[in-house]
Amino acid sequence: MTRLEDEGGFWTPLERFESEEGSVIGSSILYRMTASDYSHLHRLKEDELWVLVKGSVTQLLLYPDGTWEKLELCQSRPASMVRKHLWQAAWTEDEAIVACVLCPPFSELEMAGEEIASQYPGCPYIRKALK
Repeated sequence: MTRLEDEGGFWTPLERFESEEGSVIGSSILYRMTASDYSHLHRLKEDELWVLVKGSVTQLLLYPDGTWEKLELCQSRPASMVRKHLWQAAWTEDEAIVACVLCPPFSELEMAGEEIASQYPGCPYIRKALK
């Protein structure tokens, strides 16, 4: 697996999905995180489905209206959908692996800066989520 320098964690590509005409319409990866090397606050231009493969994951989603949500991915809730343009972060107590599926395929990543903390003053997890 290759380390993601900006976001944190490690990844390896799985599949790229093609239409009948041969254009790429989606992509998937395996993503591994540890307690000290995890997914810092970022957003994507694509919808992203997270499916838990190993361990458990705490996922933080920040909404444009200033609200936030903390999700626990585990055996009883093994998947979540992160809609495009939502700020997201994820961490684990030990080690976790998730499969991530994006449609359309991945195009670019935007990392959050310190200024985002003022937009979510009631979120106790914002400092942990920032790089």
